[in-house]
Amino acid sequence: AAAAAAAAPAAGQGFSIWGNDKQKQEPAGPQVISCKYDLSRWTGKTPSTLLNELCQRNGWLRPQYKTKQRSGGVMIGISLANRDKKTQEVVSKYYTDKRVYASESEARHFGAVYALHCVNYDKAMEHVLPPGYRDYWHELEQQRKANPRRGQSGQSSQAPNPFAAPPPPKVHAAATNKRKMERDLRERDLPLVVMSEKCRRVVDNALHSFFNFRKQVSGEEAGDDRQSLVDELVTAGFRAAHVTEGLTYCATSTELLEWLLLHVPEDDLPERYRPKMIELTAAKHDQESLAREYKARRLSALGFAHADCTAALRQHGDSLWHGFQALLQAVLGVSTQWPEVDDEQRAAAHAERQDELTALQSIFPDACELEVEEQGTLVVRVRVDVDVGMESLDKAAAAAA
Repeated sequence: AAAAAAAAPAAGQGFSIWGNDKQKQEPAGPQVISCKYDLSRWTGKTPSTLLNELCQRNGWLRPQYKTKQRSGGVMIGISLANRDKKTQEVVSKYYTDKRVYASESEARHFGAVYALHCVNYDKAMEHVLPPGYRDYWHELEQQRKANPRRGQSGQSSQAPNPFAAPPPPKVHAAATNKRKMERDLRERDLPLVVMSEKCRRVVDNALHSFFNFRKQVSGEEAGDDRQSLVDELVTAGFRAAHVTEGLTYCATSTELLEWLLLHVPEDDLPERYRPKMIELTAAKHDQESLAREYKARRLSALGFAHADCTAALRQHGDSLWHGFQALLQAVLGVSTQWPEVDDEQRAAAHAERQDELTALQSIFPDACELEVEEQGTLVVRVRVDVDVGMESLDKAAAAAA
């Protein structure tokens, strides 16, 4: 009995200990912070006012506050926003103060201190903050120096701009540098030839005679990549009309590019394919070469290339008419040879022309001028007064009737 009596308290004691272990202790909630300083006694600017002024100076929108009830207190989040002046797009940054405050008013001002420190910690704003709130500034500054964020050292002297454009990713920059190096290597392997305009013309003519592009490729033979070739070369800077014409002679992109570089005028080529040098030359003319130069300028005013005009005139004995004929044949792609005219046909044509000139001089006696140029070309200039001319024509028609 004595042993049982002695064991009874022990059993009771053991049950009591087991029961205490089963009871779980609830974790303590976050500390609710309350500022002991009465902000109504402060004669300076409140933290929320300082945050508003900072947003105004930087051209940002008015800050927005969002409160949440948590564990017998209030948590605060602050939203700062900026409107892009070009795109009118609004970009927002949200800052959450993880502390819990006793009232919504205190949460608003402490949240303003938190937001001010995030975007303006490089300024000594603790000197303009009220007591109690400046202590929170010092606490945030110690945390920043102990745990630097976003790669900034604790000694960073400039706060980050939350709305600054992010730097380009390093991977993209590395890929760009790699492509640039590859392009430089390819261009380094290509030969660079510097020559005068005259030599360039000789080489261009030789290439034209060497590459014989025949009009033998139809749209079906060009394959399904016809439109992709057009899009690719138009993107490179060529005109769509030139590319479409080149597709009637070429079937591959390499042949098409060669055709375009040989046949498209240099002024219409993309910038990367134009000559890199501008050559200034001084020419000395005699009477014959100066006359040829004036004729070439006269033909080039019609739209022909000056070099083509000079070559056509030199090839046809400086004849303006025959040079013009050769240029037209080159543009139209024909090689029509004019028939030979014998003396009898030439005399008949001369007599017919004289009859026409005599008729013009009789109708416009004081306004008709005749001028014979080189190679027998006759130029007739008539200055016509509309009223007088119509009256003379009426008289001539009446006399003929």
